[in-house]
Amino acid sequence: NNIDALYVSGTIECKENRFQTAGVYFNRVLDLMPDHQSAKRYLDLIDDRMSKIRNQSYVTNFIRNKAIHMDFPRKIGIETTGKCNAKCHFCPHETIDRKFNDMSDELFEKIIVDQLAYENQKGIFSAEDLMKMDIKRDYIIPDLLPTPSVVLIYGAGGDGKSMSAWTLAKHISSGTPFVVRGSLVPIKKGPVLILNGDQPLTQLREQLEEVDYPINKNTKILTDWQLQRYAQFVQLIRDYEPKLVIIDSLIGCSGGKAFDENKSDFATPLYWLTRNNGNLFPKTTILIIHHANKNGGFRGTSAIRDAVDETWALSKPSEEEASRIGKFSRLITIEKSRQGRMGTQLLMQMQDDLTFTIADHTPE
Repeated sequence: NNIDALYVSGTIECKENRFQTAGVYFNRVLDLMPDHQSAKRYLDLIDDRMSKIRNQSYVTNFIRNKAIHMDFPRKIGIETTGKCNAKCHFCPHETIDRKFNDMSDELFEKIIVDQLAYENQKGIFSAEDLMKMDIKRDYIIPDLLPTPSVVLIYGAGGDGKSMSAWTLAKHISSGTPFVVRGSLVPIKKGPVLILNGDQPLTQLREQLEEVDYPINKNTKILTDWQLQRYAQFVQLIRDYEPKLVIIDSLIGCSGGKAFDENKSDFATPLYWLTRNNGNLFPKTTILIIHHANKNGGFRGTSAIRDAVDETWALSKPSEEEASRIGKFSRLITIEKSRQGRMGTQLLMQMQDDLTFTIADHTPE
């Protein structure tokens, strides 16, 4: 109840633009001394300032829209940090229980991608509308590599998963014909995007040289990739429109979440890729390299299989198969397919010049 202390506190709050708190102090001063002229002048000043604030378009728009129910915000302002020493008069900083943290990159990406998804959503439509849509599944390699699709190839370390991926990419990047059902079929040349999070550039270069990869600008490479960079992925596909995207590897591109591979939410980025392929970004074929477990089987949660369109298992040939196709060959078998292509096989072989070729190996 010390009038002088209350008055000084009120003036300090005014200087800091905390007008509501200052008003509490000055009103208390007038309760104790109704004729305190300085307190009255400050209250008049506060009323004038608050009136100007209430008439600002920022505030009036906020108040008007606040009462409107919206499924999605009309505007989004992103504050990436809670660390702020400004004292903006329109900010209710004095009543905020603020955590002085920085926004995670994952949350920032999610906000942007959610906004993109909202802008691109089709809303409810009928079955008739669906049939009229200009959407269909094509093949970048006929009867073998569908688009749009997300394909996961797995195998034991050193068995040739990456070499298989680079060899497939070579056909796309150069337009080299591909053997399907015993016959060469033409391949339409197109861009390839390699997102590498698994191996050093020296090793990547050596592997591309081993498969005699075409040295041109048709293939783009980005290192230190993380699967959670959704917004950046959308922009990359929109900018380069690759026919084939290779992600090497699932574990290497999962960052700090790699240790959670047995938990179902580890597959969340894969569900996102499959769901948005051809919707949020131009349709493409995404080939993801994955490591097998120590027994050579599928590694990680079953949600990984569920999330993708197809899973391909790479394996060494048995003794009987090796006598026919060579011990340095590798068999790739489609284990799971949403297009009903289970059992389809590919054959990768080392040639006399030590380069690799890959071809369809499915019996007619």
